[in-house]
Amino acid sequence: MNKHLTDRPAHRGVHPRVVLAVVACLTLTGCATTTPQAPTTASAPSAGNRPAVDAAMLRPPGTTVDFQPYPSVAAAVDASTYAVTGTITRWLPGRTVAAEDDGALDRSLFAVLEVSVTSDHGQTAAPQTLEVEVRRGQDTADSEGRQTTDEDERGFMYRTVDELQAAAPPGTRVVVIATAAPSTKQLEGEGNLVDVPTEGARPDVTLVRPLPQGLLLEAADGTLVSGVGELPDVLVGDWPGAQDPTHATFDALLAALGAHH
Repeated sequence: MNKHLTDRPAHRGVHPRVVLAVVACLTLTGCATTTPQAPTTASAPSAGNRPAVDAAMLRPPGTTVDFQPYPSVAAAVDASTYAVTGTITRWLPGRTVAAEDDGALDRSLFAVLEVSVTSDHGQTAAPQTLEVEVRRGQDTADSEGRQTTDEDERGFMYRTVDELQAAAPPGTRVVVIATAAPSTKQLEGEGNLVDVPTEGARPDVTLVRPLPQGLLLEAADGTLVSGVGELPDVLVGDWPGAQDPTHATFDALLAALGAHH
């Protein structure tokens, strides 16, 4: 499966040592499955009430994502564990994953996007609330964990949780196609130092990571916005809107998702 992605920082002089591979989808014998649901428009906001979404602010600054795209919505869903539609409820601080380098720390920073699930199309039953781990950038710190990134460089390095919430506010409709995120134990076993925030901690929920084509949001005009890969790289092959990504609609994506099964 083609699920590995690499962030390539464009900001000069910054070279993250942490490269996180998207967890491979596991085939679970006897796991729960769900009956696919047709997309619903009952909770769809009217055109004048859709939240504004800032695509550029959703991705870490100065980075691109390299990946081999799935040629259709169906192929992406089949390669994933979870596939849901829902609405954003809030953004929370996420984990910090650090690698040591000559007494300093290069850190990958994450946020958690909380999604209230309204329709489930995945191979594994999703919880009512899905927690989506989203990479928001990187910084540097000393051996004690004190940030050493200059404030004037911050905008070139990472997004804050408040910036992400402003870019994709509560009430925004979203499609998430994802696999399970690596556990903290797994990350630590790979030699990383992991800090888990206590604010908003939800140990009873499932933490997932979206595929590069798996975080798609509805813009104020009803078109699609991608939160990971660039939209022209996401909408390829048989994806709805592939011929003209700038005019691809969220409702067309819902129809393709509902028609998968």
